[in-house]
Amino acid sequence: MKIKSALSLGLISFGLSVGGFTYINNPRVEASVWHKGTPKVLRYSFITKGGGAKMNWTSFDGYKRGFVVGHMGMPSIMVNHSKYRHVGHTYILKGYAKKNGTYKGGNVTFKMKKSSAHYVLSGEYIHSLVYRQSERIN
Repeated sequence: MKIKSALSLGLISFGLSVGGFTYINNPRVEASVWHKGTPKVLRYSFITKGGGAKMNWTSFDGYKRGFVVGHMGMPSIMVNHSKYRHVGHTYILKGYAKKNGTYKGGNVTFKMKKSSAHYVLSGEYIHSLVYRQSERIN
């Protein structure tokens, strides 16, 4: 009985040798690649640096269950029920944003890519270099 249950759970695997190579029949279990919330690495305030007359500012504030994105001349987007996926040096962030001013609301997707001392924030109407501030947001 124990062998039957172990076989059904995939705890026992059988190997087959063919030409010096061994093929093992072992089902691979993978966890979900989408995780709830915002990653700890992004739970900071991020903002563009520099200045000048033509400089547009962009800000990103990461929280445990969501994030806020702001861009000069556009309403801030507060994203709730966020989830993320880590691919290489890029975090893909998804969530739902409510209507705010001229922003219609709905499902949104942003990307934060690590590039040496700064991050590249892109999505919706934004594509900017942002730098992390010193204090962490919880």
